[in-house]
Amino acid sequence: MALPNDFDETLEQIIDNGILEETPEQINYRLQLALQGAAARANAAESSLGAFDWLPQLMSRLKTAVHNEICDAKKHALNDKYQTLLSAGLTNEGIASVAAVLTPIIAATGATFCVSAVVIYLSIFVLKIGLNTWCSYAPNAVA
Repeated sequence: MALPNDFDETLEQIIDNGILEETPEQINYRLQLALQGAAARANAAESSLGAFDWLPQLMSRLKTAVHNEICDAKKHALNDKYQTLLSAGLTNEGIASVAAVLTPIIAATGATFCVSAVVIYLSIFVLKIGLNTWCSYAPNAVA
């Protein structure tokens, strides 16, 4: 699955604004805001739920799906087929490589949320935590 059309432009803006220097917690908060924005633009939030009721569930589903895809549950480490992601790190290429893996996972959760900001912030979050560190945790143990 291809990255969102405005991926490169959005990533450039994020880098230019110094967001790569933020902590994982700050990136996680930006991810939450990006998910809320995507839902608002698509009017995807259930009308019977409050604005924030669905967000923790969605964050949990996304992070669990990412963990299940990229991690080897037996080794508690990055799946062998994704080892090349370790070499690029928190660079444009590294973020794009991780984003290419995460985009179909996000799309499977809901096409509404497969927008550049969500893809980029989730990719940065996972990279900031560290791919092998991420995989050493239980699927949803990371904030």
